[in-house]
Amino acid sequence: TVTGMKKPRYRPKKGAVQHGGVPLDFLAQEILDVASSPRGNRHIWQWLTKQVPRLGHFEGWLRAQNLTWPSNVWVGASVTAKATLSRATQLAQIGDDKMVRFLSVEPLWDDVDLGPVLQSGRIHWVIVGGESPQANGTTSEFKLEWARSILGQCRRFEVPYFLKQVGGNATEGGKRWATSDRHGGKWDEWPNDLRVREMPQLAAPSPGIQVVQAERRTRPKNSQK
Repeated sequence: TVTGMKKPRYRPKKGAVQHGGVPLDFLAQEILDVASSPRGNRHIWQWLTKQVPRLGHFEGWLRAQNLTWPSNVWVGASVTAKATLSRATQLAQIGDDKMVRFLSVEPLWDDVDLGPVLQSGRIHWVIVGGESPQANGTTSEFKLEWARSILGQCRRFEVPYFLKQVGGNATEGGKRWATSDRHGGKWDEWPNDLRVREMPQLAAPSPGIQVVQAERRTRPKNSQK
């Protein structure tokens, strides 16, 4: 999925543009040419993939063609559990110091340690979320303790953290954390310490990453949670 941040833009889901059978020059036309166009250049584009090695091949192809990676295209990897942590390590090895890389840790199904890859300084944003209810009626558990653990890791290595939703089966201390939204996306129903939505932003005038803090809300004193 590739998304423009000001106005969401999605590349064709059915096309599986990152599949190994898709020519690399088609990827350049379908994604980079669009992002670099006069209209596309007004947006920041997020390229999220599970096929991180394929992304690395594409980057090598760009270099061979003497093409540069647009600064408004951010690249991300999907990490859902310990079994997919290798994607984060692979992502950190892609691109130069100017590239913005992010991890989409959603839906999170396990307690994961991102510390080693965050310590590298080559991951600039972490998005976390619980699973939404599935068509078959099941929803994987999302322990709020997992979200806190990743928040702590991000704080330690000064990486922006964004909790998207707590999902349809959030728990804390082994007890269900009830929300009115089936996706658990209303942050005023979350614990205060998890109401964190931060974004990375290219610093100016010097290169690098700076954190833009989201406004934090406090829960009314008479709240039950």
